[in-house]
Amino acid sequence: MTALDICTLGDKEKADIILVAAKEFGYSAHEFLNVEDVFESSIEPSLMFVIESMGPGEVSVDELVQAGRQQFPHAFLILIVEKELTKEKSAFLQRQGVKLAFLRHEVDTGKVEFAINQLLKASFVPLKSIDLLPDHPLPFTIYHLLPQRKKFLKLIRTGDSIAVDRLPRLLENPEFYLDRGDLYEYKKFVEETSDKSSKGLAKRCRANFVTLQSEFTNLAFEVTDESSRVSFLEGQELLARCQKLCDDLLVNLAEFPRAWEVVNGSSIGEFGSLERAPAIAAFSGMLALRADLKRVEEIMMASLLVDMSVLTFSSKIADALRAGKNIFNSGSFSNDELEKYRRLSQRSVDLALNRKLSIPEKLRNIIVGVYEQADGKGFPNGINDQKIMIESQMIRFAKEFDSRIQVKLGRARKDPIDAMKEILDDPVLTGVFSADFKKLVKEKILGGDLSDLQRKEAAS
Repeated sequence: MTALDICTLGDKEKADIILVAAKEFGYSAHEFLNVEDVFESSIEPSLMFVIESMGPGEVSVDELVQAGRQQFPHAFLILIVEKELTKEKSAFLQRQGVKLAFLRHEVDTGKVEFAINQLLKASFVPLKSIDLLPDHPLPFTIYHLLPQRKKFLKLIRTGDSIAVDRLPRLLENPEFYLDRGDLYEYKKFVEETSDKSSKGLAKRCRANFVTLQSEFTNLAFEVTDESSRVSFLEGQELLARCQKLCDDLLVNLAEFPRAWEVVNGSSIGEFGSLERAPAIAAFSGMLALRADLKRVEEIMMASLLVDMSVLTFSSKIADALRAGKNIFNSGSFSNDELEKYRRLSQRSVDLALNRKLSIPEKLRNIIVGVYEQADGKGFPNGINDQKIMIESQMIRFAKEFDSRIQVKLGRARKDPIDAMKEILDDPVLTGVFSADFKKLVKEKILGGDLSDLQRKEAAS
């Protein structure tokens, strides 16, 4: 049996686009041209795209889905369809094993790349050895990774406990993983078994953050879903889960001074990608707490929602953002593409409202203002520092902070205080932040020669 990351079945034109994106991320990929090839295959894909083909004599989407599910029962199945599915059809396909559905035109956007990276990178979450306790029945399964085959094997099953004499041997192996479907059980377990020590606080912080990170992926797919209609209740339930996770994480951010370290070490995604949104939400919450701002939960939720519309942009724009390029100075984009990007934050609000997510006006205003600048050169509306909300500027500051402290190969780890001072002094950012906001950061967050953040870290 050969390990494989991604496979496609159906329309060749769209399959080729998906395969190129997969290989750019370093994933192995394979294309099936017909159902017969699927049944003759011995591969083990983690992710399968079933693409509806239109025209006389084409195999029905139902048959394609059934073939993919029958041959690859453990693969995450994404369906790409020509037009919006009815509620009944969507429910039927879900029963057949379809996890996500995209429209055909979305193959050419950043949404497919987000799905590829998120679902493969985050399908199994790394588990820290510090989380393992002896003689405690585990409400989740622990996996071990076989790197050569890219295959996860069950090490400790749900309901089993680790014998005291076995724990030291397990701790010698750093490669433990948790299925993302068990994250809420993991979060509950950590909350019930960790104390108020520094290690206990770090465990709770990480459990809350990785759960938020996983739920954010669901939120992103839901907000940008064009394949089917969503009920008001479904949209509200999803938003409420994310708000609750932000609240839980906020408690950890207040208790644990080195929370930024935990978040930075647990984040996935590259600078400029939507995948960084949970880390930016955590950082904006942490900074807002230290600045004594009100509505910290709203700031965190705005951080999660502000860049959602990136998934609707062409993959060309999404790739440029991930590479850290300046969209406006690159000379690679048309006026229409630039105008679409200028409305990024407003489009994100519109997407959420179209999916029946109830977003209060205050939260909408925070989101829309994130890319405005004090000098009036921001977007979408070009307002000046008299009208830009402090909460919006805090999110923009958290974005800059995240870009500077990300763990990267070949780059020395940066102290958070040094990173914040760099942002305030960066000539490239001249005109971005208002004088009042800079004063707030210097007085409340940096606090002189030795900030409150540094003192708390030293004490812990």
